[in-house]
Amino acid sequence: MKLFIGLFFILFSLLYADEKKYSDKELECIATYELSKDFFMALKDKASIKLVTDLQELLKSKYEEGHFPQENIDQKIFELHLQWSEEFDFLPVILENCVQNIR
Repeated sequence: MKLFIGLFFILFSLLYADEKKYSDKELECIATYELSKDFFMALKDKASIKLVTDLQELLKSKYEEGHFPQENIDQKIFELHLQWSEEFDFLPVILENCVQNIR
């Protein structure tokens, strides 16, 4: 019985570990790109919209479609928007970090 419980625990742990195969930074960058698209749309900056869309798709293409849970993306967008509301220079810094370091 102990062996069965041990195997069950190990199997459950492995299944849970497979559920999240991306870093929090990747999720943050996907949300940053989404928030940036909204910002550049308001400015009608089509070149920047295309750039962040392409970068977002490149990052997402590392995984199967739907790998990043939309609710997690939405939550991260909300958190970033709050930070950006408090500190206007926040978005350019995090966007630059994503462009340079997360691929």
